[in-house]
Amino acid sequence: MNKVLLMLTCNNKGKVKRIIKNSFPNKIKLKSDDLLTKIILSEDYEKLSNFFENIEDKDALLNWTINIKKGNNTINCYFSGATLNEHILILIGENKTKGINFFNELVKINNEQTNIIRKQQKEKKNSHNSNIYHDNEQAQNEQNFYDKFTKLNNDLTNIKRKLEKKNKQLSFEKNKIETIIENIPEGIITVNSDGIISIANNTARKLLGNSIKLQDGQLSDKFKIIDIKSKNSLKKELKQLYTRGNKNINSKRVSLRKSDGEELQIRFSASPLKENNITRGAIIAFNDISEKLKREKELKELSLALQNINDSVIITDQNNSIVYVNKSFLDTYNYTKKEIIGKNPKILKSESDFDRNQIFKEEKIIQNYHITKNGENIPVSVSKAPIKDKNANNNGYVMVIKDISEIKKLEEKLRKNAIFDQLTNALNKKAGITFLRKQIEEVNRHGGNFLLIFADMNNLKHINDNFGHEEGNFAIKKLSEIIQNNLRDSDIFFRYGGDEFILLVNHCPKNYCKKVWNRIKSKIRSFNKNSNKPYKLSVSKGMVEYKKSFNLTAEELIKKADKKMYAEKKAYHKKND
Repeated sequence: MNKVLLMLTCNNKGKVKRIIKNSFPNKIKLKSDDLLTKIILSEDYEKLSNFFENIEDKDALLNWTINIKKGNNTINCYFSGATLNEHILILIGENKTKGINFFNELVKINNEQTNIIRKQQKEKKNSHNSNIYHDNEQAQNEQNFYDKFTKLNNDLTNIKRKLEKKNKQLSFEKNKIETIIENIPEGIITVNSDGIISIANNTARKLLGNSIKLQDGQLSDKFKIIDIKSKNSLKKELKQLYTRGNKNINSKRVSLRKSDGEELQIRFSASPLKENNITRGAIIAFNDISEKLKREKELKELSLALQNINDSVIITDQNNSIVYVNKSFLDTYNYTKKEIIGKNPKILKSESDFDRNQIFKEEKIIQNYHITKNGENIPVSVSKAPIKDKNANNNGYVMVIKDISEIKKLEEKLRKNAIFDQLTNALNKKAGITFLRKQIEEVNRHGGNFLLIFADMNNLKHINDNFGHEEGNFAIKKLSEIIQNNLRDSDIFFRYGGDEFILLVNHCPKNYCKKVWNRIKSKIRSFNKNSNKPYKLSVSKGMVEYKKSFNLTAEELIKKADKKMYAEKKAYHKKND
């Protein structure tokens, strides 16, 4: 409190007992036995009444704003007080004060009173030229001065104890609140009705950066909070808050433009800060939801993409329960979302699995039959991938299911047309080339990939020349049989000519094809080990991948694979001849 305008004692009804100090310009008209309401603005009578009620409960109060009337003028003052035996000591100042400053003012006034007493004693002693009192009345007067002096000091000591206790309580509560505010995850700022900042916590400072000018306590001119719907500024939003009284601003989505031009999307709430039931400012809490909105947008775009692809998509949780299916799935399997969400994907599995399905259980791509809600069996190719979190924990799976009914129909059609090689039961060259061209056309139109493996038997001439053509035909047939028994139904295998074969492996990565080929070579080694033939089966291969961007004809693709096969065959003969 920089300046005490009035210091007095009164009872709990506001009746003045003693005026200790009156520093109002031209002295405010107030004397003993007057009621304080004499100098209080009528609108603040209730506030003064609340002040007296609270001070009896709390022993001491600081900085209650109460308006005093002086003539036609109104003076905004701060009331502080403490209980003093049966009386209340009140300091009225023009500025806010801390509890210790309140006590310092009392000590200052006490010193003034002490000096007055000492001065009076000195004057009395000098006037009588003696240290002995002349009569009992004078002695009694002097004793009264000392009694007043002693009582005032005792009262001040009691007040000091009360204020120190109050200061400790307030300091503890302040530290507790500041610690909580500083460490909560939301951004918190408090402002008065003019936009002056009193608190900005760690989250607010990090989020807003240079948008907050804490050195002068003022919101930066470039700091704008705009309501997405109403286009209101922060100042206008707060003004509406003050005029609504006790009503809060609850969870508004707003756009926040920082001083560096960056725009954030935040969720904004505000509540009025009240003092003596009068709104003095607001506390503002906000969260940056920019990243959340960005992720929601990305998820929406991803969902839209998934809804429009031709393949069926299933997403499961860690319990293998279906949590998402796309439109293609619903159209293919004839389920509604309500019917399929929460179910296990096993309900789709048909008992009519492909005969060689067990071979591919360990692979990421599985081919089998699925059954629709209507009981229809459809051949499908299923690719499955785990959903991992940042700690590599499995949170479910994504499954892409391709309906290969058309491929199966085409295979059946080719079989019915008897376009198989009579010796090996593989597709002949004409059928195989037709299928290869369709595969190239499919990839060029819809994307994806397939791998072509050109396989050529080693040493067929040696077998024919030394053991006869019948034995040569057996070797060709046996090699074809081993290869076919290790392919999926969706893969294409045809005899290109003589001892040359071509494999088309659909929708799979190169490393899977290498696994398939290694499995074939293992079966060939096993045959050679257990066979009593006077020769060994052996094969060289060339492997090439086809994608949409390659833009090759069937003949050009075969030529590339043939070139790689020839290089492998050359290395084989160099090693074995």
